[in-house]
Amino acid sequence: MKAACLFLLASLLCSRRALSLQCYNCDADKETSQCKVSSCGGVCFKGDLVLTVKGSGEKVTMGFKSCAPSCDDASKTLQAFRPEGLPGFPGGGESVLNSEVKNLACCDKDLCNGAARAGRSLAALAGGLLLSLGPLLLALL
Repeated sequence: MKAACLFLLASLLCSRRALSLQCYNCDADKETSQCKVSSCGGVCFKGDLVLTVKGSGEKVTMGFKSCAPSCDDASKTLQAFRPEGLPGFPGGGESVLNSEVKNLACCDKDLCNGAARAGRSLAALAGGLLLSLGPLLLALL
């Protein structure tokens, strides 16, 4: 029985994540709770795209959260975005004079492109499991 307990503990502490990275995916400054979660093979990112309207020089900033193969690809993806029929842009993307990416942040942890939240770790999971199963394991020994 002790061997089984030690094996369980070792498995929890030494296991690696086999799943792909999870990222929030949304645009137009939605709250993180309204974003979809998607699997990603690269990096998560969040950033702002500043669009300048021809003639008036008015600037509109849009926030994005998504994933990309690399941080460079994330920047290129945002640069290539053109709004179509977006309020504040008469005629859609043709009215845009310039687009500029600002505050781009890339990361490689699950859901790291959302709002800051309490961290979680495998060690904390193992500790919680041991605390909850501790009395049962002691009774079996």
